Amino acid sequence: MTDKPKKKECPKCGTEFSCFAETNKRCWCMDVKLSDGTLKVLNSEFNGCLCPECLTDLENSAKRG
Repeated sequence: MTDKPKKKECPKCGTEFSCFAETNKRCWCMDVKLSDGTLKVLNSEFNGCLCPECLTDLENSAKRG
């Protein structure tokens, strides 16, 4: 493993962000609480990780119903 994050592009908005999932560090996404419904949407509509803003917005939208 490495300490260097991967640069990824959000498939929803196109923003570049850092992903630490495959590093020695804890990734920011591991601290985001997602509902089962949000996880289903992520798996069916997106290929890859979303940026912090889009991931948070998606969960907040699910909570508002």
